[in-house]
Amino acid sequence: MKKETLQSQMKHLFVYGTLMRGERRAATVEGGTYLCDGRVEGFCLYYLGDYPGIYPTPGGQVFGEIFCFEDIALALSRLDVFEDVPSLFRREILPVLSDSSPLEAWIYVLQEDPGGRFPPIIGGHWPAHRLSST
Repeated sequence: MKKETLQSQMKHLFVYGTLMRGERRAATVEGGTYLCDGRVEGFCLYYLGDYPGIYPTPGGQVFGEIFCFEDIALALSRLDVFEDVPSLFRREILPVLSDSSPLEAWIYVLQEDPGGRFPPIIGGHWPAHRLSST
């Protein structure tokens, strides 16, 4: 099967910051159905100010939520603008671990290594970080 066909069939999205349920920009993923909590391994969560971003980091893990979309193309086109693709973020399909079973999902990853410029969020959990810093 062609890569484009596989990508168009991928209906899952993993969010890890202000797009999570209960966060201030959760309405941005309107139209998606929450499936479960999940985590990605091999990434670190960084505090960029008002929002976080992830970047590949050996041994790291980031916690978030998995959503499913009927019209993923429409959702991704809106999110690409919101996430400033390709300037700030890039969109990738990555494995996500959940309590039920592993799956693949679209994830927004920082284009450039933020190390040294932005602090890592220890533990990889945005809501916990946000609550501890208020």
